[in-house]
Amino acid sequence: MWLCLAALGCADGDVLVGEVQPLADPVPDGGFVSFPLPGNLDADVDSEPDQAMPDAARPPQPPPDARPVEPPPPPGGCRGDADCPAGQICVGETCVIAPGSVQRVGDGACTDPTDEARLGEGLDLRELATACTVGCLGQEQCVVDCVRTNTQFSVACGGCVGELVACILTACFVPCTLADYLTCLDCREAACDPAFERCSGYRVPHGW
Repeated sequence: MWLCLAALGCADGDVLVGEVQPLADPVPDGGFVSFPLPGNLDADVDSEPDQAMPDAARPPQPPPDARPVEPPPPPGGCRGDADCPAGQICVGETCVIAPGSVQRVGDGACTDPTDEARLGEGLDLRELATACTVGCLGQEQCVVDCVRTNTQFSVACGGCVGELVACILTACFVPCTLADYLTCLDCREAACDPAFERCSGYRVPHGW
């Protein structure tokens, strides 16, 4: 079979250039051949292209107004003042006695609100002991009365403070008169503070 031009003449069986040859196997619909294409082109153009993800497959989302959960404080520590007992504040991750505050440990003679406020005002025990030991010559009741006179506590609470000062003069006279403050503090905390806590209902305030 040869291609030929009609102007040059063609033999039987030659294909004339420009002539449309019929398909060997006719197809319906006017001779158009359909080829399958990927995807579904018959879908409704108005439908949403993507379907919503099922709830089971969607990762959980926090509510819009949810706040992040604060981690718990370390064991025995704190993250804020609210994690500490009354009268203490959070410094770093440790609860410490707040300046000017007192820590109640039970019932006692100083639980009156006025006495409690005065316990937090600060008191120089060494100065008070020096002032009361001069005229009392070590007599405990004299020291207690002297402290009551020189402070503004109630009679009962002043008695607890007076007994604390008398204990310092008896049990810690040398370290509290000849040594530094920390040495005196160590002696006072061991020998005198427990009795004051039982009497007053409070720990000896920080800085006394």
